[in-house]
Amino acid sequence: MKRTANIGYWFLVTSLFVESMWLGHLTSVEYVLGRMFGFERAYPLSHWFRVGSGLFVCLLGFFATSTVLLDRPWSKQLAAVFCSVAIVFILARAFSTQPPDWWFASASCFLPVVVLGHLALSWFGSRLDAHKVGQLS
Repeated sequence: MKRTANIGYWFLVTSLFVESMWLGHLTSVEYVLGRMFGFERAYPLSHWFRVGSGLFVCLLGFFATSTVLLDRPWSKQLAAVFCSVAIVFILARAFSTQPPDWWFASASCFLPVVVLGHLALSWFGSRLDAHKVGQLS
């Protein structure tokens, strides 16, 4: 019961799921627009690489969400890896267009940056608590 009452736990689960869904929708839009306008015929490697990498990042996010839900010991590390990969993917995607989509990159990277900040604060706080316990004994 203590675990489900923790707001940081639910923030992490919800934000990882929302970011995974957002990247999944971006990937499906990339695929549909590529099929509609013929990008897969004109630029086959570029189109399929973007769709494949988007699908990989989306599935990595769902896997990170499931590990947090199952309370695995390495779930926070996987969540940090997912957020870092999502930021790199979004920035690479935004800056590959001419002119670069600054608004898209800043709006899409906001949630992963907040999650990384939350994870950093929780790790820093847990290290401080462990240090205090070590001093008390």
